[in-house]
Amino acid sequence: LAAERRGVPTLVRIGYGYQNIIGHAQKFLVAGAQGILLPQCENGDEVRQIVDAVKFPPVGKRGLAGERWNNWGITGEDDQTTLAERVEESNKNSIVGIVVESQKGLASLDE
Repeated sequence: LAAERRGVPTLVRIGYGYQNIIGHAQKFLVAGAQGILLPQCENGDEVRQIVDAVKFPPVGKRGLAGERWNNWGITGEDDQTTLAERVEESNKNSIVGIVVESQKGLASLDE
């Protein structure tokens, strides 16, 4: 909350080894994180999974509801932003980062 109140984007480095990367990342995004860093990324499939977790369709597969990240439905009468506009803005501004920490990851960079 401290970073949010000061307009500083928050990134969360999630733990490595989760079989459900999307579900693991989702809890931090719903809490207000603007981006996710995936450590020990070793191939293109892992990159695609984290993009799917962070980005909304058509870019990714993140689920959609009126949650904290978008204040949708609770911002008041002055805010005329549609949910589609908020999704587009989120896809433009959310951050996906990967950390390559192994020879296997380096060898897979072209994926």
